[in-house]
Amino acid sequence: MRAVAKLAQAAASVGVIDAAEPIAGPGEVLIRVAAAGICGTDMAIYNWAPRMRARVAPPRILGHEATGRIEAIGQGVADLKVGDAAPDFALKGSDGKTYKLSDYKGNQAVVIAWFPKAFTGG
Repeated sequence: MRAVAKLAQAAASVGVIDAAEPIAGPGEVLIRVAAAGICGTDMAIYNWAPRMRARVAPPRILGHEATGRIEAIGQGVADLKVGDAAPDFALKGSDGKTYKLSDYKGNQAVVIAWFPKAFTGG
């Protein structure tokens, strides 16, 4: 699979890599990502903030706000099935409207909102 990853222990060292396709383990589902967001934690990793240096060992795939479809189901998952929509990440934009990532799947990259400082402990 193709993924955006932190490549080295330096600011801005991010690129697209070919990575092994993950497998859904017990109690997990594998999601085929249709759209993904960038958050303050991703920006802190991109900028190689001091608080990230002890937490992140490159190469590290970035992103955790995503939407898509369930591709595979691990043992013990009973309430979901392959093809179901994955949970959809929503974000309140700087214009006051709420946007869902699924609204943008298959479209050109769009910046929904930009916060210059992360609001998470990342």
